[in-house]
Amino acid sequence: MRTMNQLEHHLDLGPAHLFPLAREAVLTWALQESAGVSVRPARRVRHGQVVDLRLNPLWPTSPRRLRGRDLTVPVGSCVIVRVVDEPDRAGFTYRTLPGHLEAGEETFLVSTGSDGRLGVTITAESVPGHPLLKAAGPVAVMGQSMMARRYAEGLRRLLAASASRPGQARRGWACSCGCPGVSRLSLQVRLPCTSRPGTHGCEQGGPVPPSSDIHDRNGIIIFN
Repeated sequence: MRTMNQLEHHLDLGPAHLFPLAREAVLTWALQESAGVSVRPARRVRHGQVVDLRLNPLWPTSPRRLRGRDLTVPVGSCVIVRVVDEPDRAGFTYRTLPGHLEAGEETFLVSTGSDGRLGVTITAESVPGHPLLKAAGPVAVMGQSMMARRYAEGLRRLLAASASRPGQARRGWACSCGCPGVSRLSLQVRLPCTSRPGTHGCEQGGPVPPSSDIHDRNGIIIFN
C-alpha cells in the first residue's frame, strides 16, 4: 500500500482588507496562473467543474510558442469537489482524475484571522500518479512542496502589485462579451472573460458582488 503524502503550506498575505481581491484571485484560477499553471476552461470555480492543467516549464518567463500555441507540459485533469465562499474565507478543493501526475486532493484557501491578517493555506493529500514520479520518490514530494510555495508567493505578488497601483477609473469601455465595462483597475490577470452577454457579473451562475467586480478588456480580467 502506498503511503499518502501530506502537505500543508501557509503564507501571510498582508492586511485583511485585501481579502476581496484574494478571494477573486483564488476563485478565478488567478492563483494558479500566477505560478505558471494554465487552466482550461478558465471559468469561475464551481462545484463539479472539470479543468485541464498545464505547466509552463520556463516560468517565470513566458512559455515558448510554436505555430501560435504555447508550449506547455500537460499536468492532468481534476474536478472541483468543494467550494468555500464565506465572508472571511474562500477557496476550493479539487480531486485529480486518472492521468494526472498526482492522485489525490489539493485545497487552496484564503482566510482572515482575528489578528486582522490575511493568509493563504495550501494543503494536499496525494500519491504519485505517473510511473516516473512513483520512481522519483522524495523528489516528487519536493516538487509538490515547491509548487505550493509558488502558488502562495504568486498570490502575494498579485496582491502586492494591486496595493502599489492605486485604482484608476476606467469608464466607457465594455467587455468583449457585452457586459458593462465599468470598473476600477486594481489587479490584472490574463484570463478569458466569463460574462454572460448583456449582464454585469462575469459569472455563469450570477452577478459578482460589487466589491469584487470582474471585467474583461482585450483578454485581461480586471478585478475591482
